[in-house]
Amino acid sequence: MSDTIFRQIFADHRLRFHDFVLIYTDESKLSSRVSFAVVFPKSVSAFTLLPFSIFTAEITAVFHTLKQILKCSMGKYAIYTDSLSILQALNSLHCKSHPLVFSGLDLHEKLISQGFSLVFCWVPTHIGITGNEQADSNAHSATHFSHEPVPVCNLKKYIKSCLQMKWQRYWDQEINNKLHSIKPIVENWSEDVNRKRGTILT
Repeated sequence: MSDTIFRQIFADHRLRFHDFVLIYTDESKLSSRVSFAVVFPKSVSAFTLLPFSIFTAEITAVFHTLKQILKCSMGKYAIYTDSLSILQALNSLHCKSHPLVFSGLDLHEKLISQGFSLVFCWVPTHIGITGNEQADSNAHSATHFSHEPVPVCNLKKYIKSCLQMKWQRYWDQEINNKLHSIKPIVENWSEDVNRKRGTILT
């Protein structure tokens, strides 16, 4: 579908939920970090995280949004995100779901029980919707680290990545080591090592 059609669908959706407060979330991923932004009508929050997965940034954005709504007056809120995977994760919980999905759903239930009305909506990115573009811009420029909880599994991956980079820097200096010419990159051995190379290694 064209951007024009998507914008018309969005306008129709806004008309249907005209009495809901609009909130937009977006995420960004660079080599050294991921970040997210949440845009309320009168405020913008933007935070950066360690280089975790983009999914972690997306679910952290949703969790942060729900926490902020909890501080607001009871009312109706429409949360727009360009992450279809997050909406699917929130709608299909299972034992291997991301820990923050559980936390987000718990917070969602708490808000509903207190009388809040919440609607999650998917919106394509970069089609000219002002709130979405604002969230995208702030996510890219975020500099403040988030204090939201981070799952242990993400920290383990980050620590493993840091150790591997440090090991690689050390290994790059071992140019006189015979094994270096065979295995210059620190990584697992592939299972298809040919016979000649296997003989050298043994």
